[in-house]
Amino acid sequence: MNAWRTPSVTLALGMCGGIVTARLFQPDSLPDFATLLGTSLILLSTAWILKHRWPPPAFPGLAVLAFYCFGGWVATGRMPEKQPGHYVHADWETPGLWKIRLREPLRPTAFYQRWEGSVVARDGKPCHGRILLQVPVSDTLAKWEPAATLLAYGKPEAVPPARNPHQFDFAAYLRTRGIHGRFRPDAGSRVLPANPRGAGSLGRTVARLRHRLIESLGAAGFHPEVAGLIRALILGDRSGLDQDLYGAYQRAGAVHLLAVSGLHVGLVAALCSWLLWPLRRLPGGRRPHFLLGLGMLWGYAALAGFGPSVVRASVMCSVVSYALLINRQADSLHFLALAALVMLGLIEPLWLFQAGFQMSFLAVWAILSLYPWLYRSWPVKRGAGRKIGQLLCVSGAAQLGVLPLSLYYFHQFPALFWLSNLLLIPVMGVVLASGFLLLGLASYSPLPDWVAWGADRFFGLFNGVVRWVGGQEGFLITEIPWDGVQLALSLAALVALGTWARSRDLRWLKRTGALLLALQVYSVGAGWHSGRQQEWLIPHRFGESALILRQGAQARIFSNNLKAWEGFLSDFSTGERLRQVLGDSLCPQFQIGRLRLRVVDSTGRYQGTGAPPHIVLLTGSPAVRPGQLLDDLQPRQVIADGSNYRSTINRWEASCRKRGIPFHNTAVHGAYRSAIP
Repeated sequence: MNAWRTPSVTLALGMCGGIVTARLFQPDSLPDFATLLGTSLILLSTAWILKHRWPPPAFPGLAVLAFYCFGGWVATGRMPEKQPGHYVHADWETPGLWKIRLREPLRPTAFYQRWEGSVVARDGKPCHGRILLQVPVSDTLAKWEPAATLLAYGKPEAVPPARNPHQFDFAAYLRTRGIHGRFRPDAGSRVLPANPRGAGSLGRTVARLRHRLIESLGAAGFHPEVAGLIRALILGDRSGLDQDLYGAYQRAGAVHLLAVSGLHVGLVAALCSWLLWPLRRLPGGRRPHFLLGLGMLWGYAALAGFGPSVVRASVMCSVVSYALLINRQADSLHFLALAALVMLGLIEPLWLFQAGFQMSFLAVWAILSLYPWLYRSWPVKRGAGRKIGQLLCVSGAAQLGVLPLSLYYFHQFPALFWLSNLLLIPVMGVVLASGFLLLGLASYSPLPDWVAWGADRFFGLFNGVVRWVGGQEGFLITEIPWDGVQLALSLAALVALGTWARSRDLRWLKRTGALLLALQVYSVGAGWHSGRQQEWLIPHRFGESALILRQGAQARIFSNNLKAWEGFLSDFSTGERLRQVLGDSLCPQFQIGRLRLRVVDSTGRYQGTGAPPHIVLLTGSPAVRPGQLLDDLQPRQVIADGSNYRSTINRWEASCRKRGIPFHNTAVHGAYRSAIP
């Protein structure tokens, strides 16, 4: 069946188009989606009433337009600029007393423990909006738990964007979660316990229950890796996973097993159906069986944190169960599109821009579209060969579906994904059932030592298989350059291939070939263009200094601490399609084409040989008077990197402004990047 002839699919795509439109443009330049939605609904009603007089394409086209306007209207309404009571409209310049309700802990960093919070009020005036809370690791958070209230004096600040090219933009990621600022509580902050009878007490009760289950796992005597794995598998909380172990799951192509999704929801649904089966034997018991099972299923979804993948699986399971209740069958893509409509239109439109949501839907779409075609090509249809074929075809279809996004976000491909899935998926039912059992036992009473010992051995063996597969580095293809154009072309080719696999229309196969050819041509052209680039770059990193000279596909970095730049160099060389990156020490002066650059370090010495420099690079907070240096050298540009103190930067910026000399602060403006003249 052709997916484009499924009405729910086209309506979902129309709504996604409206959400994307609202995201791409500034709030002031957006059209009034509410007016457009009302107009489209009036036209849609008119077309339905006069359907015999209007042309046949009128009603479907107006329906897509209505959902496009609905998506834009919903997404616009979530913008803080369109919400008068949002905390972004409060005074950020002067400190105040903030009342913030804690939502959930986030993955900590080396310096901070982080929480997501919801602003309640500032200086007694109600306001709302999600905010990032950052607390130094040295501070204790023993009394912090979800739904508690934080009273803190201070002022919020904007989350800084990515400072360097091809660096992960944490601020953009937070915006997809609806977070538009951060707050650092002071030492005198108070934490008030949650009010169990307040508004929204059900959600807070679930959040506290989830937090206490996590705490019970930590106190049950499990190995930290085992406790973190159970938290991720059952409760969808990956913050307790060791970073090395999580990297092993990524390298093994098994990271999808850590996401609470269809496999977990299917097991919960089967368990609920089995427990409630006696109801089906009663007269009229099918409906209570459905409603109670639905309540238990969504209770687990709430306990798992309402992540995109678990919500998608729960919505699809609910819709399919209702279709079975009323004895109605429909195309599987119809249920997938309904899940997207519910999630984006009624719950959270920002999910559309999260990698987890995108990969979850693409994986399911690929399984529904490509699995039947792949399995028909499998030679063995009986016995164990049949089961192996089904498993390999399902994992192959899912991996092919998420491949464009995986290359775009992570720039790597685990070639042994089929082996990890073949070894791990058959035992996932036992692993999940064991995790549920251990979580339930740990929450009610202390576990005997032999139970914790057995769990450590069992889950340790599971992690050991992942580490072994992920340790085969020769089968992990890394640093694959994949930009937005390649993402769009590969996704279009994938959609064309899936449409051909379902419809067997050769025109779609020809389009697939044409798109793949265009992808190859663009990739070759991008590599050729990269080989002609000549530029120099001053990247930003706190406490470090570096200069990069690029000549085509080769670059050389000058720094006195090359190890500190390894992560940045990996991302930069991949994004810029570099073939070789060399390292050297930072020199006092450089000749960059026709430009002369002088490095002024902490010693303050700036008198070098030759003509005065065009560019002055400040490193290590130079011990020299800014006015004296600027008057002596008279540079065209002054650049301050991340190794300077803020007070030093402020003095230099004021002196440059007084003399009309351009000043670039990498901590504010990001990396300085310019072509070699």
